[in-house]
Amino acid sequence: MRISIFIISAGLLIALCSGACSKVIRGYVQPRERSNMPVDPAVDTLVKSFHDRKSGRTKFQVYSVNNKKVLVRQFSYMKDSTYWVSTARGFFNKDEGFRYRYYPNGALAAVVPLVDGKAEGTARYFFKDGSLSGERLFRQDQQDSTTRLFWENGREVGTFEYDKGRLMRVHNYFDPAGKPLNMGSFENGNGELWLYDDKGAEVEQINTYKAGKLINTRRADGGKVPPGLCRC
Repeated sequence: MRISIFIISAGLLIALCSGACSKVIRGYVQPRERSNMPVDPAVDTLVKSFHDRKSGRTKFQVYSVNNKKVLVRQFSYMKDSTYWVSTARGFFNKDEGFRYRYYPNGALAAVVPLVDGKAEGTARYFFKDGSLSGERLFRQDQQDSTTRLFWENGREVGTFEYDKGRLMRVHNYFDPAGKPLNMGSFENGNGELWLYDDKGAEVEQINTYKAGKLINTRRADGGKVPPGLCRC
């Protein structure tokens, strides 16, 4: 009984907040075979987009057919202005399929496969021009096995070996021209790992690890690390 009351109350809260805090835009999506036909609410998909009144950002979208909810897409915005989009069968259901990350201009930044709401499999990350910036293997929502990172010219930065979310080894650490880079004191999951600027010319960030766990991150010049800078 308590669980049922909580779910009803939470659903009511979402509904009230959606109306009071959001601007709602409604529209229909039709399959290709119905693209030139009049809208039919019984078979066409109604999309309700809820936008924040102040920022104008999309908070979530509700898809329904014939008054039956089909799925919900939720948007999560990051400090570096990128945003994640996930899909579920409802507000209280686990995310399904893939989780997508986008740049502010709408270009794809990442695709993460999901199983039972958790990252599982090979996730791919992209630069703003669409070229591949990295491939990361996830198991049970943790980075595991091999992660490969690339420079914008397509050359490999290096290969990073993870064990259940912990970074243990780094192999073949190169600059964009293919010349070896000094990675710092990092070895077997311990020490400082140096991260370089986009040209591979100067150390920009220093990450400190202990037994594979990131315990500290700082800029090489002592300043604050900007959001989204960490590449490993």
